[in-house]
Order: sequence, then structure tokens, then C-alpha cells
Amino acid sequence: MSSRVLLVDDDPNILAGYRRHLRRKYELETAECPLQGLEMIQSQPEYAVILSDMQMPKMSGAELLQHARSIAPNSVRLMLTGNADQQTATSAINDGAVFRFLNKPCPPDDLIAAINAGIDQYQLITAERSVLEETLKGSVDVLTDILSIVNPVAFSRAKRMHDYVSRFCEHLSVEKQWELQVAAMLSQLGKVTIPEDVLAKCEADEPLARQEQAMIDNQHTVAAEMLSRIPRMEGVCELIGGQSDMLQSVGGHVSREHQILNAAGRLEQEHARSGNVAEAVVELRQNGGVYDEEFIAALESVVQSLPSSTRSITLRELQRGMKLAAPLKTLQGQVLLGSGQEISAATYARLQNYVGNVDVAEPITVFDQ
Repeated sequence: MSSRVLLVDDDPNILAGYRRHLRRKYELETAECPLQGLEMIQSQPEYAVILSDMQMPKMSGAELLQHARSIAPNSVRLMLTGNADQQTATSAINDGAVFRFLNKPCPPDDLIAAINAGIDQYQLITAERSVLEETLKGSVDVLTDILSIVNPVAFSRAKRMHDYVSRFCEHLSVEKQWELQVAAMLSQLGKVTIPEDVLAKCEADEPLARQEQAMIDNQHTVAAEMLSRIPRMEGVCELIGGQSDMLQSVGGHVSREHQILNAAGRLEQEHARSGNVAEAVVELRQNGGVYDEEFIAALESVVQSLPSSTRSITLRELQRGMKLAAPLKTLQGQVLLGSGQEISAATYARLQNYVGNVDVAEPITVFDQ
């Protein structure tokens, strides 16, 4: 774990004293003014502990730690001050979330004890974050695996939307892609609540009764409500929950993230209806009130980059990592895996369970890798 420590003080003699006493204990760096400290916080790997003097020219230590909190929220912040009045303490705690105050002059043993406590706190924060992130990722993986088994057609649609979203993010240089990609993968989760006969009518583009249409229209809201029970999924829920309105949108401005998921949904709708996503490009280009020229250019590039070359193989030749170009069905027409679905460990195990019990229709069409 990191033991990187940044010390900020405008007195060179004090910084020299820090270096003498602490350089062998920590990965120590120093800054002689708040602006230099901020530059180092922005440009360097994350510090475990940031310790700042309070009284400095141009910017106080409280202001520095407030900025540091927004740049590197996991770093533990310590304040060194010779004037620990109530206003100073209140400002530092409320704005900079200071972990501990130290009074000047500070004995080396007290300084080392405070830094060690800060490093322990940093390790606790980062360990909890790592566990939460792994738990969240595992929850998403389980949900997608369940969807692939319960409703392979819906899962294949989600996989295609995920592929579209990933390509949009690459063309548009989107930095924070995680929420968009997860929203795409879980966008079809609401379909597990819809009766199979209603889904079959929808897939076949047959007329639906008013109540049946309401189920289809409400599926994204249902998915968002299901996912709202998982911590840190607020952004994903907001993206998915708005899809019912966005997919029917004919004007108005939406954010770039909503544009991307909206367009991915439109491409998927056209793929399911006709297999020709180029038709969706024409429709989205005409919807000029929502999409700017940069987005339309990215849309055309995404469509042109989609895989098109396929080959036919037998079930015995099917391997993990291959992507289906057409649904994999039984001889009776039951869909086992949907078009666009990648053969994962879970889907491969499912096929192995079927082999010997049902006859799989061959040949199987996959995309060339």
C-alpha cells in the first residue's frame, strides 16, 4: 500500500527539517507553496497523506486542503497550525475534511504518529473502495449471466448495445465509460418481468394489447427500480430509467451520455426489426434537434466499424470467446443463445448441459475474429 506523503510549507527550513526526520520512513515529497502543492497533487500518483501548514501567502492551508479534497478525495489530510482558533478549525474540518490537527512546533514523534495514523486511514479507505468495486462488478456480472440464461434474446440485445456504446465512447473519446457500459448491459433486465408470450409477440412485431404495450414501455423503469437497490448504481439507474422517453424522443437536447445510450438503443431496435442498422442512421440524422454533427459523424463511423464477415461452424468447433452472428437454436426453434452473444464460461457451460438432451441446429454462424 502507498506510503507517499506530501508536506506543504512556505518555510524552507521547516521543510528541510521534515526531510531529515522523515525521508527514510516514507516516500516523502515537499512543496514550498500551496500552488506547487496543488500541481503535484494533480500531476502525481495519489498521496496517502497530505500535510499542510495553515498560514501561507496567497492561499491558506485550509483552502489548499479543500482543493486537495476535490482532486484526491482518498488522500488523508492533516493540518499543521500555530493558531488553532475555533474559526480555523471549523473551516478546515467543514471544507477540507481534515483528519487531524497538529500544533506548531510539532515534536518529530508526534508528527510521525500522526502521519502513520493517516496512512492507516488511507489504507482502510482504499481497501474498502476496492472491496466495494469488486463486489459491484461481481453483482453486474451475475445479473448479466442470469439474463443470458433466462432470456438469451434480451441478453443478445444488451450485448449489441454494449458493443455500440463501447464504439461510441472510443470515437467520442469519452473518459468515464463505466456507467454507460453497465447501463447498456443491464438495459434489458426489465424483460425478465414480462410474460414470455408478450415478449414473443413483441419480437415478432405483432400488435400488442394496451396492457401488453404498457409492459414493454415500462421495462426500463422496472429495470432501474430493480438496480436501485445496489449501492453506487445511481447513475446507471438514471440512464436506464430515462430510456422509455429517450427512445421515443423527437427533439430537445439531451446530454452526451444520454445521446450515446439513446443511439445505441435505436441501432439495436433497427437491428432487431430489419437487421440493417443503416436505417437507424438515417432516422437519427433527421433528428437534428438531439444530435450534433460530431455525434452523427461518430454514429456513421460506429456503423462502418461493425463486424460483418462471418463463417459457419459445427457445435463441436464452438469455443469460448467466439461471438454469434445469428441466434443459436434447437431443431425445434428454441433460442438458446442470441445473436451477438459472446461464448462465455457461463454460456459454454449451459450449452454443455443441453448437449445430449436436445438437438442443436447446425451449422452455427459466428463472426470472424
